[in-house]
Amino acid sequence: MESSDIIHTPCDDKSFDTEDSPSSEISISSENESFSNDNSQPKDKTINDSQEKEEKKRNICNEKGSIHENIQHEDMTKEKIVTKTPTQTPTTKNSSFGQKGQPSLISIKELSISKSPQPKQEKKLNIEVVECKSPTSPIISPRQKFTPRASMIQLVKGCPEEQIIIGYPVSLMNRNDVINFKGPMNGQLTLTNYKVVFVVKCVIFNVSISLTKIADFKKVNSMDKQHKRLFYLETKDNRKYVFSFENRRDERKQFNLNLLESVFTTNPEKMFIYHSNSPPISHSYYQIAVEFERQGTPDTWRVFTGNQNYELAPTYPSLTYVPVNASDEIIKDSMKHRSKGRFPVLTWYNKKNGSVIVRSAQPLPGMVTPVTGKNTSGDVTYLQLIDETTGKRGIHVLDSRPKLNAYTNKAAGGGYEDETTYPFVKVEFENIDNIHVVREVWTNVALAAFSWEGELEEQKFMKLPEVKEWFNLIETIFVSVKKAIRYLTKGESLLIHCSDGWDRTSQCCSLVELLLDKYYRTLEGFIVLIEKDWKSFGHQFEKRSGIGVVCPHGQYSPIFFQFLDCVNILIHQFPDDFEFNEQFLLELNDAIFCSDFGTFMFNCEKTRKESGVELQTPSFWEYVVGQKCKFINPSYKDETEELILEDKQPKLILWTKYFTRYKIKMSR
Repeated sequence: MESSDIIHTPCDDKSFDTEDSPSSEISISSENESFSNDNSQPKDKTINDSQEKEEKKRNICNEKGSIHENIQHEDMTKEKIVTKTPTQTPTTKNSSFGQKGQPSLISIKELSISKSPQPKQEKKLNIEVVECKSPTSPIISPRQKFTPRASMIQLVKGCPEEQIIIGYPVSLMNRNDVINFKGPMNGQLTLTNYKVVFVVKCVIFNVSISLTKIADFKKVNSMDKQHKRLFYLETKDNRKYVFSFENRRDERKQFNLNLLESVFTTNPEKMFIYHSNSPPISHSYYQIAVEFERQGTPDTWRVFTGNQNYELAPTYPSLTYVPVNASDEIIKDSMKHRSKGRFPVLTWYNKKNGSVIVRSAQPLPGMVTPVTGKNTSGDVTYLQLIDETTGKRGIHVLDSRPKLNAYTNKAAGGGYEDETTYPFVKVEFENIDNIHVVREVWTNVALAAFSWEGELEEQKFMKLPEVKEWFNLIETIFVSVKKAIRYLTKGESLLIHCSDGWDRTSQCCSLVELLLDKYYRTLEGFIVLIEKDWKSFGHQFEKRSGIGVVCPHGQYSPIFFQFLDCVNILIHQFPDDFEFNEQFLLELNDAIFCSDFGTFMFNCEKTRKESGVELQTPSFWEYVVGQKCKFINPSYKDETEELILEDKQPKLILWTKYFTRYKIKMSR
């Protein structure tokens, strides 16, 4: 559904239980309740009752029955909301949540963080129920059609493995993914072992959030007498909701306790993927020997097996390609002088002219002075062997960081390659911002997209500061990628790294390879690219996706999304040169949150192997291969080997389908 879609229906207010209030703002204060795992409160008996009613209804409903024929809701007494002007507002940036256990006054209106003037509310809603069909579910909400299981809203339980934990009748007071939202809306808030689902009679407003996509939640108190016990919930894609338990404090407490136990955990007993019946991985989609043979890697390179047990570099692959004339002793010496032992190794070989991309983490020279300077001769010797292997043409070091950041790292023992110490290299700083900047800018543009009433393609929206900042981040990456391609096509080799070599390094290496090697632009090749440059080289998917922890936190950041955004831009720039489509990128981005698949669980190859997660949980790659026709670009032509950006800078576009997929616009 596009952001400007207005949905019309003859339904009146009572058909989906809404209430009008003189103001959308309610003053609320944080309740001083414990967040301990006290489960002494009994679960509401209405869950068993509703299951029995649901089963009886299902026996008499045909397949095309609407959602409100299958799930019954209790109508709540409608009263006007008594409002009170708040005396203070929170100062936390980009969040409606106060600190846990701390008193605060928060306005529900702040939840939406709207950039545009709010319209006056009318008593009559003009909405139409829209049904979308899919092979997996008779009815799917248009704003949730990209998530495989969370989109199932015909039943609260979407599959046999999904079990209801607890549920209560509540009112939805506000949400920021609906423009001109008119609430409250009465419905049933249910927690299962897979998701939180809020179901109302008008299905277009149903909410379904997988547990691993929940960022944070909080109990808060309102000054309003009818809706005193409120419950905030925020997702990792910046959706925000406020539910009212009216004055039912015990019910809200019990729901909060159960949600705490279900969300902030990586315990296999609690995570749904360990209980799913979907198929695990059937075979390895990336084999290092096969891939580097495909690249045409000559016998001047060999496989280094010294890290097979992950003892030297726990976050690195067990097997890597190194120059054949580099002994294990030289390699181990180099590892001592690289952050976390992540020394320079081959990731792509250019069979046209013998140039290569090697990747690593930053070196560890520290603050080099006559007294304190470290001896990095082992790393210098090893890197010189790489230069000799590639024809002594010199190595361009593309340090993805801003120079100031790289220099600051010297104080902590890190740094960069000094050209006096490494006379055969030329160091260039690419000025790509770190995870914290990316997280902040991405959040700002997402909130701006939610609050924008028109089309996101409008020039006015594209000129917003939030959008410009995001485009600046993307453009900086493409500038670095263009530079790398220019060097490689001239036969000059590259060393690409950032601080640890698992965020910006993976982004830049992957994009360069994607443009120069057409195999990676096939569906099979792109899977290999992700397995090689992201998973095996230790991009910290679990930390960046915030699995099992409150978000946002210091390590949570949409780095992989930023890469996929760049790929989406390239797909639109070169529509005939990619075998896969935009739908594949959307579902791939969802897969990293591990709600349906275990493919991206944990932070490195070592932990995945030791845990056996990919043999115990559903595989996203198996799902993709099984649904291949869904992800294929019909206009794909297997013709162009290299996509050169030298004279064709990609047109920067906002990923509209991502930023608007949950968005609904109600008429004024």
